[in-house]
Amino acid sequence: MDKAHITLIGTYPLYMTYTKGLAYDSPQIRSHIEFLKDLNIEVDSYALDGAYDSFNNYADIWNYLNVNPTISLPSDAIVSAEGKMKRIDHWMNKMWKSGGYPHFPLNRKLKFLYNHGREKQVGMYLRNQSMNDVVFQKKKDTRQDCERFHKHLKHILKFDVRSIRKESRQLYVTLNFVVYQFMLLANLQNNVRNPNSFANYI
Repeated sequence: MDKAHITLIGTYPLYMTYTKGLAYDSPQIRSHIEFLKDLNIEVDSYALDGAYDSFNNYADIWNYLNVNPTISLPSDAIVSAEGKMKRIDHWMNKMWKSGGYPHFPLNRKLKFLYNHGREKQVGMYLRNQSMNDVVFQKKKDTRQDCERFHKHLKHILKFDVRSIRKESRQLYVTLNFVVYQFMLLANLQNNVRNPNSFANYI
């Protein structure tokens, strides 16, 4: 099994990276963040599945895209002590020689810590906020749209790499992804009401 990691804006697939099936998902997120940042795309929410649940991912997404991501949490998730305001202020005070100040506004504190080697602590704070968010489940439900789209994408184009030579799999998956984008673009240019519907191609 190989993997295609896809970034969607709504139901429009913009960017994809490819990995082997057993590769850890989390490292992929950085190139997706950079893609969105380079295009100056304004992001008001960012939903990911539980495979991307890491403190560094929370911190990187917040730092570069200015949004606290919605990442599915494991059933045994706990509030991190180091991500509480008391510990945030402790480190701001401890790093006073570098310019830390516990009475800075919250965003400035987090930015300071992120830029001074405390990225993981910033991620802990952000993840704690998700855990304490009373509407977190409602936000997490946006992932269902992503899952529905992934199923739709696999139905339209054959992403299955079984029987494909190993050295050709990445190219095969990438070409399928680009073909879908071209089909979608054609529908958008022709003002098709539901651009993700390809009944006209059949």
